Amino acid sequence: MLFSKLMPEEMVQQIREEESGYNKNLFCIAKHYEEDLERFFIPHGLILDRTQCFARDIMQAMGSHDIVALCVLKGGYKFFGDLLDHIKPLNQNGDKSVPVTVLCKQLFFSLEN
Repeated sequence: MLFSKLMPEEMVQQIREEESGYNKNLFCIAKHYEEDLERFFIPHGLILDRTQCFARDIMQAMGSHDIVALCVLKGGYKFFGDLLDHIKPLNQNGDKSVPVTVLCKQLFFSLEN
């Protein structure tokens, strides 16, 4: 599986229940979230850094193969967009540029007994 090749154990960020996270006063928070949040566990900068590393790993693993990126739209579009934003310059400035096809699908289903 590609994901297991790209994410070795030492790169996985684990958050334990006993961790206190970051104080919310260290971040700019929208007013409508202030009362609902106590702490942050993963700062946005860390997420962006890991996304950039993931994009680099994808490009290395794919080599000269075409890339087909599929986003299942249910909250994943932001991460998907950020990932593609990191893949694009790596693809353009690498040894060989490969075609990247982007697909977005919204799935609807219901859970019935």
